[in-house]
Amino acid sequence: MKTITLLQSGHEIVVKVLVHNIKQFYSLTYNTGQTVTVIEFTDGKENHFKNSLAEVEKLIND
Repeated sequence: MKTITLLQSGHEIVVKVLVHNIKQFYSLTYNTGQTVTVIEFTDGKENHFKNSLAEVEKLIND
């Protein structure tokens, strides 16, 4: 099982994500101007990460 390591936004903690549990991911810009990557999982949950969309895509595809 492939995992990727990301930095969760807000909590500033490093988390490992199982790639096969990802349903979709996209970029979101808060009203503050901060841009995060949102990952939606197959179980319906979502998390926001500080890693850029391009970085997440590269980690998934490598």
